[in-house]
This record gives sequence, C-alpha cells and structure tokens, in this order.
Amino acid sequence: MKVAIVTGGTSGMGEATAQELTRRGWQVAAMARSKTAFQGDVADDADCRRVAKAVLDKWGRIDALVNNAGTTKFVKHDDLEGLSGDDILGIFRVNFVGPWQMIRACAPALKASRGAIVNISSVAAVLGTGSSVAYAASKAALETMSLSLARALGPEIRVNVVAPGYVETRCACRRRRR
Repeated sequence: MKVAIVTGGTSGMGEATAQELTRRGWQVAAMARSKTAFQGDVADDADCRRVAKAVLDKWGRIDALVNNAGTTKFVKHDDLEGLSGDDILGIFRVNFVGPWQMIRACAPALKASRGAIVNISSVAAVLGTGSSVAYAASKAALETMSLSLARALGPEIRVNVVAPGYVETRCACRRRRR
C-alpha cells in the first residue's frame, strides 16, 4: 500500500491528482483548509506537522508528497501599487513556505519509504507571467528550492517539479464566470 499527501487536494488539480492516485490504489490524504479529514493550512507549520503525524498514525508511512496548494492575487504586472508587502508575503507563505514546511514535516517518513516529492509550480516561474509578479516570483522560488532539495535529499527522496500552464478546472471556470 502506498500513501500520498496532496495539499490543496480538494479542488482543481489537487483534487484530480488525489482522484488519480486513489484510482491507482494509493491511500490519499487530501489536505485542505476546508473541513476535511486532513484539514490544515500549509502556511501554518503546526498544521503541517499535525497532518503529517495524522497520516503516519493512520497508515504508518508516507510515500509521496504533492505540494499543490497555492494562492495568488490577480494584479497586472505593471501595477506596482496593486500588491502590498502583506500581499506578497501571503502569496509566498502559501506557495513557497508551505511546501517547505510540508517537506520538513514529511521528510523522515519519505526518507524511510524512499519516497517522492512533487512540487506544483507554473510556467509563470520562467516566463515572468501569470496572475501577478508575486505569484511568478513565488513559483520561481519554489523551483529553486526544489533543485536544492533534490540535491540535498536524494537519492533517498526524489524531488520533482511540474510546471503547467493555465489549467481550466471547475474552480477556474467558476471564477471566470463571476
């Protein structure tokens, strides 16, 4: 039996990832801020550690961590007044610090299982595009961290990045219709 934690696992790409892993026979802990069995906010280190412990208590192992949770604020890149320092910190807290905290919380179990980490980035990281400058920068930071951790944690733990372009999910469709 393989066990995965998918952050942001109750909507969009995270939900699709959790469903596919389940279809393939994995036990999946879909972590989300909303009421779920594995409720938690990746921006809160205590939540990250609590969810990792809950998964270990329930299944005794963690084989994969998919850092999918993300946030943004839609601001044109040339609107320098559109993002406050707090906006930028909030985006980095979820898109960069959150994955760091989840990796740290899960690393001992992932090392024991010779597991894998998949960090969900965005083409915005290399193109300098996307919903805001802060979003693109947070995803670029995530990619650099992933490279550093691939070197530091391998070969026991594989660290990879998936960097999709725009993906139209049910959540994105609802947002566009507003």
